[in-house]
Parts: sequence; structure tokens; C-alpha cells
Amino acid sequence: MTITTEQMLDFCPTEARKLEVMFSHVFFTGNFSVLIMAVCALLMRNTENFNDMLIWVSINAVFVMMRWFCVFKPFSKLTNPSEEDYRRNYWFLMAAWFISGSIWGVGAYSFLPAGNEPELFITFITIYVGVTTGNMPNFSSSVLAGILFIYPAILGLSVKVYEYGYYYFFFVTLVYLIYTTIVLVRLTRIIGKSISLDVQNGELLKQVTVEKENAESASQDKSRFLAAASHDLRQPLNSLGLFLFSLRKRFTKADTAKVEFLDGADNAFKSLSELLTSLLEISRFDDGSINVNHQPVRIADVSKPVIAEFESICGSKGLLLSDNLTNTTVTTDPVLFVRMLRNLIDNAIKYTHHGSVTINESLENGQLTISVVDTGIGIESKELIQIFDEYHQIANKRRNRREGIGLGLSIVKKMSQLLEHPVKVTSEIGVGSSFSITLPVSSIEPAELIKADEERASLYGLQVLVIDDESEVLIAMRGALESLGCEASCAETLEQAVEQYKLAKPDIILSDFRLHQTSNGVQVIEKLRQQFGSNVPAIIISGDRSTELKDELKNTGLGLLAKPISPDKLHKMILSMLE
Repeated sequence: MTITTEQMLDFCPTEARKLEVMFSHVFFTGNFSVLIMAVCALLMRNTENFNDMLIWVSINAVFVMMRWFCVFKPFSKLTNPSEEDYRRNYWFLMAAWFISGSIWGVGAYSFLPAGNEPELFITFITIYVGVTTGNMPNFSSSVLAGILFIYPAILGLSVKVYEYGYYYFFFVTLVYLIYTTIVLVRLTRIIGKSISLDVQNGELLKQVTVEKENAESASQDKSRFLAAASHDLRQPLNSLGLFLFSLRKRFTKADTAKVEFLDGADNAFKSLSELLTSLLEISRFDDGSINVNHQPVRIADVSKPVIAEFESICGSKGLLLSDNLTNTTVTTDPVLFVRMLRNLIDNAIKYTHHGSVTINESLENGQLTISVVDTGIGIESKELIQIFDEYHQIANKRRNRREGIGLGLSIVKKMSQLLEHPVKVTSEIGVGSSFSITLPVSSIEPAELIKADEERASLYGLQVLVIDDESEVLIAMRGALESLGCEASCAETLEQAVEQYKLAKPDIILSDFRLHQTSNGVQVIEKLRQQFGSNVPAIIISGDRSTELKDELKNTGLGLLAKPISPDKLHKMILSMLE
């Protein structure tokens, strides 16, 4: 390894790291050198040079302390060393090694015993070889540092043995210098590469860390934006759905052209609603705001209603939809599991054009596996990993919105990780695919599931007070409620709500959560209850699906209806609150 002056002065991160490696050994080697010199002095305690050797040891001890306090300690206190700091301390350290080597060289020349004391002579030479060889790791990051220490130390020894006339030993010391130089160069090359790789890995780790933090920050920003915008996005969509519902009630079956036109608008509304729901659901997974409620669940009781939702769609496509599910009890979150199953069935039907979609179950080793098997187009092996990525679609390269936007399986994957229910997929092109969910079997029987009444009970004559700060929403809500047979009164503020309450006591209150005033919907309802001394049932309507809002409503007895609301959901929620 050839070291040029330019390389020595170029304190790139690698060279800076080499300097730090050398500095890390300074304290130990300095103290150890003083100890070794003291041992040499003790061996010579019965000679005339003993007092001079004590002075030699003291000089080295003072120098070691000066090196520590004047070079190493100031450098170690630098929190962010500059290039100039590295340059200055590099040459300080080189000078320190040269002085240290010179002190050892002077000691060898001054105190090496003659051959008439062979034991002391051999011991002295052995100590010098040990000191120079033992310090090789300290110089593994700099050939120059090794040369500046080893050469003065050994040359002092070489000159002395030459003066003694020990030419054989003189020749051996010269060979030793050449050998140590070769070893030092090879060692420096190896350690230099190691340090260089270490620095490069450190830089790569920093880059990866920064990119990871940027990606996480971007993901969090996206989630925060979607969460913050959910109310503003859902509000007009909510109004649109209610207007469409009210408009449909005004048409009869004879208005064929108008009904077909309205069906198209309804389909567009449903697509937009599903898109928004999927996007916001993804954001909730990303920001960790979804709570899991594991409980014993009978698999058929929660799965069969979902399967029944798709019977008409399969019938229209000529597909056979079947299942062999039993009422095995598993531990899961029924809401999240149902969403997983719904997405898998929907995906299977979407890519199956003939044949069947079957929902099977199998029990093994205390685990129940639910499989959605189709005879669809199949998936290429190279795409099996990608299908769970967001926005990835197999047979929709032209992005037909009727085929969705590729979030269904991504949501399944995120729910799988959240519930700890592994999802597997097998597929063969032209034969079909099988998606399976594995759930733990529960030994605890669930409480009897209370099935909600699906029949539309009459709400005729029900007095409803609607509070919202947007007039368009009030108009839409009034139309939807009147279509259900209710009598609706509307208010944009607390003061208007008080007046409406005085005119006709409501059977139930519907209020938006976010109002353009100091109070929110929960506070307005509470003030109305206190003012009129009546604990009237009430429902909060909001596009905010955060756990904070749910926690706030937990002990209030208020219902929560998420936007965009459908007339069916509104009807069921009103019935449940009245019960």
C-alpha cells in the first residue's frame, strides 16, 4: 500500500476514521509503555545505569501524560471535528509516535547491556521486539505512524549492537525492520479496506435511514391528510347520497328513462363512496388507529350473511356460489374478519367469468382455515407476491373504475397482519385461485348473537331534529327522513335547535359532530338535554373514524353514524337508538 502526501492530507471520512482508530489506542499503549520501561529499569537495578534509567522512565511517563492531556483529550472532546481539526491532530499524533519511538531508541542505545550479561542482553532485545511488534495493531491504519515509531526504536538498538561488534545481531535487526515494514504495509492495506467498507456501510445506513424516515414521514403525512380531509370529503358525498335517495322516492316505475338515469348516478355514487372508504381505511391502518377486538365467534354466523350478499351478483354472472361452513367457534375480530372475507369473495367473483366460487373450511391442529376458491382466470406465479400491494391489479391495465382501484387485497393483507390471521394464495392460470385465512379455534362459546332486524320497520310520524351547519346537508337529510315517513325539523346552530325543540319535542336528535361554532355536536346535544330536562336519544354523524371520537362517545349513550350514510344505515341506527 503506497501512501502519498496528498492521501495523508486528504481527510475524507475514511482517513478520519483511521485517525479515530489510532486515537482509541493511545491511552492503553501509553500507560503500557511506561510499565514496560519500568520493568527494564528493575532488571537493571544492580547496574550503574539504574539511576539514568529511572530518569528515562520518568521522561517517557511525562511525555505520555502530555500526549494525553495536550492531544488526545482535546480531540476526544470535539463534538463535530472539522477537517482542520483532523489535519492538526493527525500531525500531532505522528509527532507523538516519532518522539515515543525516539525515547525507546535512546534507551536502547544508552542502556543495552553488553554480551557479557547474556540474560539481560537477550531480555532487553526481546522486550524491544515485543514492544514494536505489539504496537503493530496501533499502526494498522497508518504506515507512516508505524515507521515513525518502529524505525527510531530499532535503529537505536541496531547502532548499539553494531558498536558492540555483534554484526550478526546488527544484520538481524535490519532484516527485522524490513520484515515489520512489509507486515505493516499488508496489515494497513487489510485494515484500510475494512475501515473503508465500514465507513461506506455507515454512509449507506445513513442514506437508508433518511430514505426510510422520509418514506414514513410521507406515509404519515398522507394518513394525516386523509384523516383531516375525511370530514370535508364525506360531507358532500353524504349529501349527494341523501339527495339521490330522496329523488328516487319521487319517481314511479313508469318513469323508466328517469329511473335508468338515476341508476347510473347511483352507481357512480357507490363507486365513489367505496373508493373513499378504501382510501380512508388504508390511512387508518397506516396511522395505527384501528383497534382489534378479539372475541369468540361462530364462523358460519358471521360468514353466511356476507356470502348471501353476493348471491344476486353471482346469479347475474351465471356463477355458482356455495359454502360448506359449520358453526366452529374461532377467536377473531368479527368486524375485521367479515371485511377480509367480503374483499376475498368480491375479488374472486370479479375475476371469475364461468364456473363457481366456493367458500370451504378445514380444521387441523386447532386452526380453522377458511378458503375462497374460484374457477377464474388465475394468477401468474410472478405476480403472486405483488397482488397484495396497494393499487396493483392483474387484469385491469386500463384502470377501468368498475374493476376497482386495487386496494381490496392490500386491505386484506393489512387486516391479516393486524389480526395475526395468516393469508395464503395458490393459483394456476386458466384453472383458478384459492385464498385462505387461518384462524385459531376457540374453546369458549360466544354469547348468543343478536341478529338485527333486517325488515324496514315504519318510522311514520317520528319527530326528528337535525342539526348541521351546512344548509345543503339539512335539505338532503330532511328529504331522506321524510321519505322514511319521519317529520324533520332542521337547525344550523344551538339557538335554532332550542327554538325547534320548543316548537316540537323531538323523538330523536341527529347532529353533525363538527359545527362552525365553539361547540361540537356532542356538546350541543348535552346542552339541549340539560335545558329541557329530557334524555332524548341522539345520534352523532361524522366522517371522523378516529378512536378519539369513539372514546369521547363511549359513556355518553350517543350513537355514531359514519359518513357517507345510506338510508338503510340511517334507518337501522334510528331503530336501534329508539329501542
